[in-house]
Amino acid sequence: MKWWEVRTPVDLTVVDQLADLWLNIPDIKGVATENWSVDTPPHAEYGEWFDESILSGAQPMVVVYLPETWDRERVQSAVETVLSEWMEDTPKTPRPNVQIRQLDEEEWADGWKKEYRPVEIGHQFVIIPRWDDVADHPTRVKIVLEPGMAFGTGTHETTQLCLEALERLGGNGREVLDVGCGTAILSIAAAKVGAQKTTAIDIDPVAIRVASDNVVQNGVPQVQLIEGDLVSALPSFEQFDVIFANILRDIVISLAPDAYRLLRTGGVFVCSGFVRDHLELVREALSQTGFTAQHAYTKGDWALIEAVK
Repeated sequence: MKWWEVRTPVDLTVVDQLADLWLNIPDIKGVATENWSVDTPPHAEYGEWFDESILSGAQPMVVVYLPETWDRERVQSAVETVLSEWMEDTPKTPRPNVQIRQLDEEEWADGWKKEYRPVEIGHQFVIIPRWDDVADHPTRVKIVLEPGMAFGTGTHETTQLCLEALERLGGNGREVLDVGCGTAILSIAAAKVGAQKTTAIDIDPVAIRVASDNVVQNGVPQVQLIEGDLVSALPSFEQFDVIFANILRDIVISLAPDAYRLLRTGGVFVCSGFVRDHLELVREALSQTGFTAQHAYTKGDWALIEAVK
């Protein structure tokens, strides 16, 4: 099998914006970002494992993989669609020199693998690419993931903050809800540290498909996957001990009343996905909802709150 590869050199500050636009193209097979700064986290949706040793000072690049069944005209049309929208949003950006080529599946797979490495998080977890040696890191809880098009593969600060929160809270016997689960990294981690039941919800069918593969790969059948939003997907009588929401600030705020309703007394709402400058805004919204004790943690520019019902 062959793939179309589209490589676009871009300024570091707009890598994520261009990659986001490519995700709107139907049937896309993968998006990667190359040669980013070690001080700038890779975009969470495109795979986050990162080996700093591969940096060479080269031009930042957005790399997209499209199906073999497309002809060159369709590939070129997709490129024009994405670039037109991108340049409309960034009118001062010069048109980049896009490279289009076909490559075989083995070359495509090896290209992914070169840039993804195991990531140790906190004192307990290690995130391992599916093709890596899982026998390494014998003292850590191993979460095996396939890089793909769903949020959460380990090195973004918000994912790390959530896993560190799970490490603090523990999983033994708890019932855990993971809202906007992405790859299901948090649900899998909770199951592996003893959660009695873990429910993972995402509105994105691509995320659910990726999460399903990861649940099987990690041998955690106690993780229940649901496609839908929080309000419609769960019956009102469901109750949880811990709810994770690693999503956008405004969604965290809008979810707070439902999270409060679904938590048992003494349960914890663990929310992240917002920058530290917005901590007080989120704190205030959680307080107005009824949450009492709140504990805040930060990593880089990002923040997390543990709010107790």
